[in-house]
Amino acid sequence: MATLDLVENGCVAVMLSMWPVLSHGVVAISSLATQVKIIAGVLTELLMGVLAAIWLLRWNVLRQV
Repeated sequence: MATLDLVENGCVAVMLSMWPVLSHGVVAISSLATQVKIIAGVLTELLMGVLAAIWLLRWNVLRQV
């Protein structure tokens, strides 16, 4: 996700330097990087929740033995 941050920040820097005439391509790339970063973050959080649930279930089963 750090790479996506770098792409997004680089695009913002380019947009600021081009102001007020913005390149549609730079805006689109920045927007895509932001959307992919959000999706990756959500998937990471969901995966952590699933892994925590699996660990808790396994721990509970092993504790009862």
